[in-house]
Amino acid sequence: MQTDQTPKTRRITVPVERARLSMIVPVEEEVAYRRAGEELGLTVNIYRSRHPNHSEIPGDGYIAMAAIDIAYRAEKVRQRLETRDWADRLRSLNQEAEQALGLMVDL
Repeated sequence: MQTDQTPKTRRITVPVERARLSMIVPVEEEVAYRRAGEELGLTVNIYRSRHPNHSEIPGDGYIAMAAIDIAYRAEKVRQRLETRDWADRLRSLNQEAEQALGLMVDL
């Protein structure tokens, strides 16, 4: 039984390769999960076209390659966000320092 405080969830099925993955997700995140499944499928297809010789790729190799690729891209985004956060902080501190120096010059 869900109360007003319990997040509303929904069971969805996301196709990945030849599998249909059933999962329970928060209702407000359903679209993101479905898009993530689509992204995984597209990335798998990219690796499949780059490496068409199936004999050189282990059974779940394409999915593993796609997972590493997507995780790598997520890590790069995380790093950029952290860097941007620091750049904003440094910019703010620099402005404060310039204002303080300006006040000191006026004295």
